[in-house]
Amino acid sequence: MPQVNDNPAQTFKPAPWQVFAKAAGISESDAYAAWQKAVSGANNPNDMNEVNAAFQANLQKAGLVAGPTSPGTTPTTSGSGSISGGGSGLSAKDKARALANAQAGFEQMIRTWGIEMTPKLANMVERAAKGGWNSSAFMSAVRGTEEYHKQFPGIQWKKGMSEATYNSQFAAFQAKAQDAGYRLGRNGFAVALKKGIDSTEWTLRVGAIRQIKANEALFGEFRNELVARGMLKPNEKLDPKELYKLVTRRGSTQWTSIWNEASAATGLEAIGITVGKGEDISRHDLLSMLKVPVSQLNPGEVVKIDYAQLAATAAKALPASRLYGMGVTKKDLVEMALGGKNAAKTAERVNLAIGTAEATATEQRAVPQLNQGGMAMGTPTSQKVQATE
Repeated sequence: MPQVNDNPAQTFKPAPWQVFAKAAGISESDAYAAWQKAVSGANNPNDMNEVNAAFQANLQKAGLVAGPTSPGTTPTTSGSGSISGGGSGLSAKDKARALANAQAGFEQMIRTWGIEMTPKLANMVERAAKGGWNSSAFMSAVRGTEEYHKQFPGIQWKKGMSEATYNSQFAAFQAKAQDAGYRLGRNGFAVALKKGIDSTEWTLRVGAIRQIKANEALFGEFRNELVARGMLKPNEKLDPKELYKLVTRRGSTQWTSIWNEASAATGLEAIGITVGKGEDISRHDLLSMLKVPVSQLNPGEVVKIDYAQLAATAAKALPASRLYGMGVTKKDLVEMALGGKNAAKTAERVNLAIGTAEATATEQRAVPQLNQGGMAMGTPTSQKVQATE
């Protein structure tokens, strides 16, 4: 993209100073310097009459031209903004080529920003090309359009944000949002910028959305708990801000406590351990068990239970306990998983039950089974007897 202010070699070709340099036989860099000085010192940089007069004066002061330039040999910019020249000056073909190149450069600038070309912008491009605008003047004009503000809502100029930076950050935010099934538009991105949400914070927020969507049953249980405690009306929706704080471990102590209960209850129900009055474990008992691990957590953290391991332990311990009368219950196993006050004693009974069952099974596999005649099945003797019968 051409940058007139930074490097003359990157300007639209041929620009007014280039046309003049060719006609007058001076270097483009000298002509460019005189032109930029004229633009920066003009009361109205878009007034080509004023800029052209100052340009001519700068050339004379620098000794690059002797006296007033001749309209017949040095192309100038007319009051209407179009490039003009007479006699042996710029040909009609060169004028057309200059205009086409300038228009292409301005259109490319708009496309690079991702702005959709509209009839109004097309008209601006034409006026800029015919008027010999530099890229700074053109960018300034585009930034005042409705199309620009639609493409870059909330852009933070004071913090040095460029259009390229805006587009890059928006694309990154949008990609993370899509991963969570959340649609982020430019207006939403503008709100995030206004609130000072950086990429790290955005990642946390998107993670919260993903977690909420992936655990609808859990959040349903959590909502039921809030309603049961009078903290939420039956038809009231959960506050998204509070949910976000909760999921990102910034929620209130009370909400976190209820969340821990709901989380544990949902997880236990999933592996066949029911929670509630008259069930495997009451809510009161579950809350009591949760106090120990909760007390060891940082504010806002949630209790983590290895439900897969708990289910595997229950599958072994409960049948063994019933078989050998060791009295291990599902409630005991939950307390053991949560590290409750009786966890150590429960672990001893669970290990004893499982160990006894495994030892008995080993012994049974080691003792030969007898057939109806009292002979061991599968031994050489039994095979011999069977062969002679």
